[in-house]
Amino acid sequence: MRRPLAAAALLVGLAACSAGGEYDRTRSDWETANSARIAKESDPLEAPLPGPLNRASLAEFFVSSASDFRFFVDTSAIAVTPDGLVRYVLVARSPAGAENVTYEVLSCRGQEYRVYGSARADGSWARLNTPWRPLGPRAPAQRILTREYFCPSRIAIASPQEGAEALRRGGHALAAPPHPVSGGGK
Repeated sequence: MRRPLAAAALLVGLAACSAGGEYDRTRSDWETANSARIAKESDPLEAPLPGPLNRASLAEFFVSSASDFRFFVDTSAIAVTPDGLVRYVLVARSPAGAENVTYEVLSCRGQEYRVYGSARADGSWARLNTPWRPLGPRAPAQRILTREYFCPSRIAIASPQEGAEALRRGGHALAAPPHPVSGGGK
């Protein structure tokens, strides 16, 4: 009786190992369990800065009725790394028209973000060396981008086109709908 059970277990194990990428045998169990940490640490601060802001490709997204600022993403600058990090250009515009333009990266699994650079008035970039920051109350735009556009269910979008389409549609199809009272996700 034990032989058929052992044979069945062996067949299930072999099927799991051969199922297209389910288990990566080139990575240790620690690497698999800590993939978000590895992705964040391997993301170089020397990531190339984008070209000048492309105003024709700005897509507006809603952050909060508690803020007078309007927020946009330059859809031509969205990039996704193989490790699941999403890079983008964020524009925060005040009611008076002043703009703060930053080049940022989101860690979907780690629920953190980092600012790579800030745009200067002449369109060039000043490189910044900021640490990873949590997606807390001081980062409302980054929280909304993560939850509703770039990282639904903490899974990074597969391509820049997917992120641009989510912005055009007003949210990613896989994002949790906002709570009717608080506005937060489920």
